[in-house]
Amino acid sequence: MKNIFNDFEQEMISLASKLNTLFVDSSAVYNSYFKTSATSDITGVANGTDAVTVASKLTKTTYLAGITFVEDIEDFFTNTAVTTTDYQATAMKIFYGETERGSVLSYAVESLGDRMKEAMTNALDIMYKADYLVNLYFDEQVDAMVTSLSNQKILPGTNITKYHLVSMVTLLQQYQNMLKNSAVSTGDYLATVNLWLGQIS
Repeated sequence: MKNIFNDFEQEMISLASKLNTLFVDSSAVYNSYFKTSATSDITGVANGTDAVTVASKLTKTTYLAGITFVEDIEDFFTNTAVTTTDYQATAMKIFYGETERGSVLSYAVESLGDRMKEAMTNALDIMYKADYLVNLYFDEQVDAMVTSLSNQKILPGTNITKYHLVSMVTLLQQYQNMLKNSAVSTGDYLATVNLWLGQIS
């Protein structure tokens, strides 16, 4: 017999690892942007529609939107308010690229563009998985199954509690909101990720 709680446990442990990678990568890109020549190199490009990277094919405007997005990803995980905007569109532009630059503007700009594209690929993968899991959670009425349980109740056939499950669903709902231009409720979502990563060991 299929155990939906076990399915959620396995899917969410995997997703926690991807969320942690997204947080680490986004923080690294954002912090590196201000510690390298990338800031002044990008500032020196005249027009927002001008290409600034070769491999990732980003324009100045999209590159800067990506920097704002990775900053907000860092903020999202650390209980800080995020900007309400269409980050899904930003991630898609970075994922597909726009205009290839004829030559490398600088190593810093190029390498950060590549790292930003990797982070956006992960961000979109997480969004699609979040859509699936949140819909499953409500379509299968898992919310109704666990509503009367105590937070510390171990769910049947798993090593997770109601608190594990509900806190990850909340994180995923807010992550969906962030990417889809909706208001985001702040929370210590990195603590939720770390709670789930503790399930791996």
